[in-house]
Amino acid sequence: MNHQLEIKPRIRLRLPTYNYCSNGYYFITVCTNNRQCLFGNIHENISYYEHVIRHENSLNNIRNYIKQNPAKWHEDNYKPQS
Repeated sequence: MNHQLEIKPRIRLRLPTYNYCSNGYYFITVCTNNRQCLFGNIHENISYYEHVIRHENSLNNIRNYIKQNPAKWHEDNYKPQS
């Protein structure tokens, strides 16, 4: 019996008029074959929020989140058990 998950089409989140070739800060999603753990123990998000960083203050807030978030993983009830 084949139990494949039905994958729904994703909503396009990119801004139609934004030039993504321009210099700037970009977050990327990296997928590995068979979900191999190649990058160490990384917190996995089932879904993510994508947006364009337009202001230095927003960039600094995101940087702080990235630095401080791992310390709060023990509070996350949805994290995968490893």
